Amino acid sequence: MIALLQRVLSASVTVDGEKIADIGQGLLVLLGVEQGDDEETLSRMAEKILKYRVFADRDDRMNLSVMDIAGSVLMVPQFTLAADTRKGLRPSFSSAASPEKGLAMFSQLIDIMKMKGETLVDDLPEKWLQIKGDPSVRAFLFEQSRVESLFDGELVRLNEIVHALLTRKGAFHVKIHYSSSQLTCWFSDDAYRYRVYVREEVLAPGFIDQFRDAPLDHLQPVIDVDDTTAILAEFCRLRTTDETIYLRNGSINRINGMIGMTFSCDGAHYIDHKTFFEKLETFATPACEELLPTAASL
Repeated sequence: MIALLQRVLSASVTVDGEKIADIGQGLLVLLGVEQGDDEETLSRMAEKILKYRVFADRDDRMNLSVMDIAGSVLMVPQFTLAADTRKGLRPSFSSAASPEKGLAMFSQLIDIMKMKGETLVDDLPEKWLQIKGDPSVRAFLFEQSRVESLFDGELVRLNEIVHALLTRKGAFHVKIHYSSSQLTCWFSDDAYRYRVYVREEVLAPGFIDQFRDAPLDHLQPVIDVDDTTAILAEFCRLRTTDETIYLRNGSINRINGMIGMTFSCDGAHYIDHKTFFEKLETFATPACEELLPTAASL
């Protein structure tokens, strides 16, 4: 296991133009998981990251750890750290762990660090990050209204497809772009790459059949099947209830338990699923029970 530690005054992660995590002073950690890594490796790495003395004390000597300064840690997976560049002009990644193992061990490391560092680790879960959008967009918010997209006309069908991808077809992270009618998907067998499916392609008969059955049970997803169902229904509610303030895109990551949402006001939320259910009144409107997908639908 290889970790690249960078002292920072602030750091953030942006995905598809959306900031999904940020910290103040602390450590930005890029982590590469290798084939031989095990639970002992995880424990040693957690201890080292949290207690490595790289911050200056009053005498300007590097004598303090991130825990000593009450800093934060932002963890980012980066499998390319495991590259072997000793031979030739192209890196070899044969020593890197498989995407499934890498993803599982990354999540386990975060859990261990949380136990050791308590509230120190800002990896993403158990956090509600709210980001205000472009003021120029918010200024004209009430002069606009939602234009029905292709997905809007097929929300029941769309929910069934996304539910199947997340619970039966190996996708651990799916982002639904309601306004542009496309899906961005990350699959457990190739976790470092995303795939984009657009418009009629998603709703075409047999779309879901192209994916092999690959439940995520072995990765111990944080979001269970029932909660996945409920989250998708809430996304539909947030998309359709108000014609002015509405959901533009929503994402579910079953492995780390996080939900992402961007609204027409250009504001964004990145929130763990438990807090999402606790704070539903923040996005208050009646539930959309008719849009709940059923296991027998596909």
